[in-house]
Amino acid sequence: MGSEMCIRDRTDDGQCIARNLSFLVGQPESALGAMEYPANTRIIFLDRNESIENTNPKRLSIIVGSQKKIVSVYCG
Repeated sequence: MGSEMCIRDRTDDGQCIARNLSFLVGQPESALGAMEYPANTRIIFLDRNESIENTNPKRLSIIVGSQKKIVSVYCG
């Protein structure tokens, strides 16, 4: 990833915060560098053929598409 991600140790109440970050969809990958994320956040780059298996309902997952834009933010 081209930018550094700011990570915090906890989610809000131990739950996934995807709903709070849905505004990231459509934003460039560089927007990730300006945000704070739970320590267990998973960033998936579709152009790297990374797996989106092994879901965890408390984990924030962010998918970055081939055009370097965020295409999905979800719990899993």
